[in-house]
Amino acid sequence: MHAGSERPRGRRWLPAIALASGLFTILLSLFMLHVFSRNTAIRPAPDHDQHQKPSLTPTVTHVNNFRPIVTPTPTPVVLPDPAQEAGYILHPKDHIAREPTTLRMSWSVTRELRKPDGVEKQVYLINGQFPGPIIEARPSDELEINVFNHVENDTEGISVHWHGLVMNGANAMDGVVGVTQCAIAHNNNFTYRFTLDDSQHGTYWYHAHSHVQRADGLYGGIVIHRPANAETDLVKYNYEQEKLLLVGDWYHWPANRVLEWYDEADHFGYEPAPDSLLINGVGAYNCSKAVAARVVNCTMLQKPNIRLPDADRMRLRIVNTGASAGFSMNFGHGTMQILAVDGQGLVDRSTPAAGGVGILYPGERVDVVLDKTLALKSDRDESSINTLTIELDDGNMPLKNYALTRIQSFPVGDLGKTADRKINRRDDAVKMLSLADLNGVSLSDEAAEATKPAETAVFYTTIKNRATHANRPAGLFNHSSWIVKDAFAAPLLAVDEEQWPSLAEEPSRLQNFTVSTFKASAAGRKTRWMDMVVNNLDDKGHPFHLHGRSFYVLVSHKGRKGEQGTYNPFDPESKHDDYPRAPFNHLLKDTVYIPRMGHVVLRLPLTNSGLWLAHCHILWHQAVGMSMVVRVGDVDPNARRAAGAFCASQNAGL
Repeated sequence: MHAGSERPRGRRWLPAIALASGLFTILLSLFMLHVFSRNTAIRPAPDHDQHQKPSLTPTVTHVNNFRPIVTPTPTPVVLPDPAQEAGYILHPKDHIAREPTTLRMSWSVTRELRKPDGVEKQVYLINGQFPGPIIEARPSDELEINVFNHVENDTEGISVHWHGLVMNGANAMDGVVGVTQCAIAHNNNFTYRFTLDDSQHGTYWYHAHSHVQRADGLYGGIVIHRPANAETDLVKYNYEQEKLLLVGDWYHWPANRVLEWYDEADHFGYEPAPDSLLINGVGAYNCSKAVAARVVNCTMLQKPNIRLPDADRMRLRIVNTGASAGFSMNFGHGTMQILAVDGQGLVDRSTPAAGGVGILYPGERVDVVLDKTLALKSDRDESSINTLTIELDDGNMPLKNYALTRIQSFPVGDLGKTADRKINRRDDAVKMLSLADLNGVSLSDEAAEATKPAETAVFYTTIKNRATHANRPAGLFNHSSWIVKDAFAAPLLAVDEEQWPSLAEEPSRLQNFTVSTFKASAAGRKTRWMDMVVNNLDDKGHPFHLHGRSFYVLVSHKGRKGEQGTYNPFDPESKHDDYPRAPFNHLLKDTVYIPRMGHVVLRLPLTNSGLWLAHCHILWHQAVGMSMVVRVGDVDPNARRAAGAFCASQNAGL
């Protein structure tokens, strides 16, 4: 090379430096755009809640998803207000000493804009309330509830199911669209009329059993107070007042849209994680966590104050109303003594008190006595005494939702004047008590022998993504699914058995709709019992709910690593050393969590003839077919006629 043609050494790097500088500028711009665009366009929402009280706090509005402008706007809402919160204080003394009566109610169901956690959404209301009215009753009361569908632009219809109530002799009132009734169409009404079983008491709830409306707020609480005999529950368990807590996950998208997302093939059956959580219909979403991909109309709210009765000891009746997630909870320094699960499933009195309890899965309930004066011996943080912490379980959240605050703490205050309270320490309490490890009250040998099963049935449940179903998720019980084909058509209960397959929408040609049939106990004879084995072939758990009866949970088994975890009682090599065990102290439940790659063995009475649904209580799993219909005995001709007459009358007027 000629010396005169050689370029100066410094100039040789100028192009590279310019290129690197340009790339850095581009990357920095993209990064800043990403950071700012993660924040959703947050606007002051219209005031749809009559309890909202505006004050001036900054609201962030993003222009073209880039540079934020901060302007003062009327925003925070302190929820719930005292009037709303007082509505969840219960009134056992109004019911435990009176005679059975008929409780008549008229419900108008509407759908209106609300912002339970600060994010605006169309929410189902009953008589203008969300959640719906609390039903308090006693055993043997007759309930007569006239439900009107006043939902504007409604095309789905509605129905109401009474979760956990045995509905003895009232199969047609169970509220399951496609099985026991057709959906209540717009501007129509249906009267649910049934008598509470004379032996049933405890904590229950009602919710929509039409499409996925439960996730949009169509639910409420039911409490059946046990009549006072020699002593009341208040005396037996030494508490002063009762309160209902309806706790559950919450989605900002309409439930239909969430289901559409889950049902798309390119989401591979991954469950959508919730966005928030609510307690008695209120929450506090952090608007700054909203992402541009999910634009919401969000108002920053203060965290709701969970107001408890001004008492040292109180009974809390807790319901998981969520669509997907289980949760655990603790009350700072307070300790909880578990009384019952799923209504009347009494828990062994020797169960230790605990600082926290969990996991409570969708559909399950637990009753505890909260003692504000007793704290864990190891707990020295006086500042946490007035907090309730809820932790959503992430077992069914394979995809992380960065907008979700999975663990939230809420301030707890007393209703009324709070007296000075001395806090004592106890060393016999545990920090966290697993609900899966509870024992029930032991039956006598004679009573346990009376439950000896006359037959055994085995079921396998799973969710599959198959090419025959366009790679969309399909829920299965023994190769069969239950999805309603036409919500306004006559249900299974109203038509002949030969027509049943035509009413189900099977996900593919590989499935054939079947109804499992079992012989019912003869009237006036000894009760027939059966064992139901439900195997879970999935790598995720399923809360399993059976309508029309409660059951004893004999076995709950989670598969070990590398183990299938299934159980076939007809295979000599597939057995349990502890099934059945003595003493017979199994929990009585109506909703049970089936562990991943595991199984449960349930013992249930073959009473209460009719058609009853069994299904996963994760709403998205149920919606893609993870349900089965069980027939016990024969269908009541009167129930068949009643179900058919309502649908015929309604369809004639459509």
